[in-house]
Amino acid sequence: MAVLRLTPSAQGHLAMLAFSALVAGSFSLGALAAPYVDPGALSALRFLLAGVLVGLAAALTTGLPRSAPGRPGAMLRSAGFWRPTSC
Repeated sequence: MAVLRLTPSAQGHLAMLAFSALVAGSFSLGALAAPYVDPGALSALRFLLAGVLVGLAAALTTGLPRSAPGRPGAMLRSAGFWRPTSC
């Protein structure tokens, strides 16, 4: 089985292409789900999915140091002030 080796430049371009596809897919999915789902719930779901994907990408690439979470209590208090707005 052949292994495809990409240069760092090609990896960056592939990452940008994948990100563009995710953003475009997000708009398409949002348009399909909008009539059936509350806008606030949809925004919260997108926010959660983005956080999971970014965390996963960070963990799989450079790794996350033990100090990365910092102060989880402060983050939870900050999240309590976040209110999704309707579209």
